[in-house]
Amino acid sequence: MPETVIASKIGAKYTDGILEITLPKKEESKQNPSVNIAVQ
Repeated sequence: MPETVIASKIGAKYTDGILEITLPKKEESKQNPSVNIAVQ
């Protein structure tokens, strides 16, 4: 696992033939890139 994942909070769920795995990121690894939207 990458060091940006909180290993103790990894989860998985299997429903109707679909496996969903969650890998929550640590707060310091989350980056909020700037997005510029041009409005005309």
